[in-house]
Amino acid sequence: MKYKLIKTDLFLNGKLIPEGNTIELSEKEASSLSVYLEELKEVQSEQIDETNSQVISNSEKTETKTKRGKQ
Repeated sequence: MKYKLIKTDLFLNGKLIPEGNTIELSEKEASSLSVYLEELKEVQSEQIDETNSQVISNSEKTETKTKRGKQ
């Protein structure tokens, strides 16, 4: 499973992993580090596309409001 490292840097298998990085661990490895890990869930590409569409729509609305305010 993939996890995001939070609250600290981690020295693991001879490498320093900075806070905020994503690492892949087994459930057994992750259980002993659970305080410092946030489980990442897989996101389907369709969900990402929907989110991007919403962001674009919101920015278009903002631009329209701004143009009306100047007129």
